[in-house]
Amino acid sequence: VTWKSNTELTCSVNLGGKEAGDYTVTVTNSDGLSSAPFSQFTIINPAPVIYSITPSTGENTGTIDILSLKGDNFLDEPVVNLTKVGETPIPGTNVAWVNSATLTCTFDLNGKAAGVWDVEVLNPDGRSDTYPGLFTITNPPPSPQGIIPSVGDKGGWSEVNSLTGT
Repeated sequence: VTWKSNTELTCSVNLGGKEAGDYTVTVTNSDGLSSAPFSQFTIINPAPVIYSITPSTGENTGTIDILSLKGDNFLDEPVVNLTKVGETPIPGTNVAWVNSATLTCTFDLNGKAAGVWDVEVLNPDGRSDTYPGLFTITNPPPSPQGIIPSVGDKGGWSEVNSLTGT
């Protein structure tokens, strides 16, 4: 503690290992006299930090189970979203807090826009992190179902009149 004036002190406080929440402040002089507890000092949790997601790609034809969303400072009961400018966020469902460094969840990608999406984690205390471009939604691969004609001469070009499929 450093005395700056009759009305001001400075100090450093080790908050390592302390629980988040409100704490009262009491000042004790060198002669042993103490103030009544006053004011509040609030310890907040550090914001979450996202590092990776597995898998990092999914087709827009169904749901995908995220086996591992890795990071730091995840709190129990977070909200997880995929976000993309101009698109409605895709909420994670069945979000499970494994520990402060790992989450799992499911995303419904049915009919969602293909492209790169951001991953967002919002802790229940309101602190959040967004990792830009961490997840990619793809269209399904082509699935040819018919070709006319279905044969061609080995020695030259063959014109395809119809190629059907999805």
